[in-house]
Amino acid sequence: MTVKIELLREDAMSLLRYLERLHVLKVILPEPQEAPKKPANKSRFSGRISVAAANELHEQLNEMREEWR
Repeated sequence: MTVKIELLREDAMSLLRYLERLHVLKVILPEPQEAPKKPANKSRFSGRISVAAANELHEQLNEMREEWR
């Protein structure tokens, strides 16, 4: 039979290890899970707007910057 438990205090693990030595139970620790990798920002946003639209936005941004000078 398998039972999943949550340890509320650190010293509970020593009790479990003691019970394991008495052959009352077996401690099976969960395998560490890797966090899902996030894609790089560049790849997340690639292809969202066309190159022409990006160029137009870039030109408008430059115009706005010049107006403030």
